[in-house]
Formats: sequence, structure tokens, C-alpha cells
Amino acid sequence: AHYPPAPAGPLARKATPRTELEKAFLALGEGAEAWLRAAAQAGALKIRAKMQSALDLADYLGQSEVDAALAAAASWQRFEHEDLISILNHRRAAGPGAPTAAFEAPSLQAGTGAWEGFGR
Repeated sequence: AHYPPAPAGPLARKATPRTELEKAFLALGEGAEAWLRAAAQAGALKIRAKMQSALDLADYLGQSEVDAALAAAASWQRFEHEDLISILNHRRAAGPGAPTAAFEAPSLQAGTGAWEGFGR
């Protein structure tokens, strides 16, 4: 339920690892493969460095926890430098079973009501 639909075309095929890093990363689980597909499709930068970071985090926090966070990152299209650790921190702070949907109401992101009075 949390994975984006499988892409069409060449990305629809099963990922075939070519390096030891790719093999280890894909061994994390379905979330890792979903993340890799989505990151490639989005044109994310420094994918290998992010894969290694995910493996380091899996050694520390556990494979299933990192795989679940990678699945969330793929679903939400979060591929920036600190996105995975941010998702992991949120999931750990919220506790098991807590909702993980983004809530934009109090955001200062451009286009939200919070910016309406800025500069007046």
C-alpha cells in the first residue's frame, strides 16, 4: 500500500545488481528496490553514496527499519542528502504504528497561508 506503482518501460524490469554495493543494497528488501527505481526515475544525484549510507544505517539500526524507511522515501519522492535519516528519525520518535503522512498545515513553504502576511 505504501509503494508507488511500478514504472513502465526499462525501469519495470527486475533490478539486476552489477556491483557488490548494489547487491548489498538490494538485499535490504523491497523498499530498497522501490527506492532505487524511484531515485533513478527522478534523476536523483549521488545514488551510490546514498546507497552506502543506507547500508551503514542498516548495520546500526537494522535492515527492516531502513528498508521500511526507504520504501517511504520512494513513495514520497524523497531523495535528498538527509532525507533517509530524517524519515528514520521521525519513525523512531513517532513509535510503532504511528501515522507517517506529511502534514502541511503549519508549513512556511512557499504557497501556504503562512507566507501570506510575510513582508507586510
